[in-house]
Amino acid sequence: MRYSGNNINEANLKPTKMFVDMNSFFPSCEQQVNYWLRGRPVGVCVYTGKHGSVIALSKEAKAKGIKADRLSEIIKHHPEFVPLETNPNRYREFHRQIMKVLLSFSEDVIPFSIDEAAIDFSSYQLVYKDMVQLAKEIKAKIKADVGDWFTCSIGIAPNEFLSKLATDLQKPDGLVVIAPEN
Repeated sequence: MRYSGNNINEANLKPTKMFVDMNSFFPSCEQQVNYWLRGRPVGVCVYTGKHGSVIALSKEAKAKGIKADRLSEIIKHHPEFVPLETNPNRYREFHRQIMKVLLSFSEDVIPFSIDEAAIDFSSYQLVYKDMVQLAKEIKAKIKADVGDWFTCSIGIAPNEFLSKLATDLQKPDGLVVIAPEN
């Protein structure tokens, strides 16, 4: 069959796919459990010795322009930087809690990594009329149920690819809709 504008299924163009990307997830987990790390430039490292490397930076570190690098280089330029050893069990536990929140809104949740998930709301259009309001509710529930230091960027679009792309357009704590109109 040939393409014709009349053959497009309108339901497929509705922005019903949501992508949730937790911002600076590993450092945020550490800042959630240790109040004294909040607001400080921190980084999670596999090894915090002289030759260690930073694998994840906090929002505060990113705001200072710090890039993932050898720990010795970061400390030389940013002596206020706080290196932390990785804690995979902690990150998995927070991941489980976040997935529990997302699953409370839809059964169609696909984790893409420990800090990202796609949610398909195509079957929930009668339940959720306003996707932007729904995204705000998800953000609020993550803060209430998982931790007040967590933020996430959420993208909403007609397909998974565009919803993931939307999360990168406004960080941290973004909310972007990509729809046929825009």
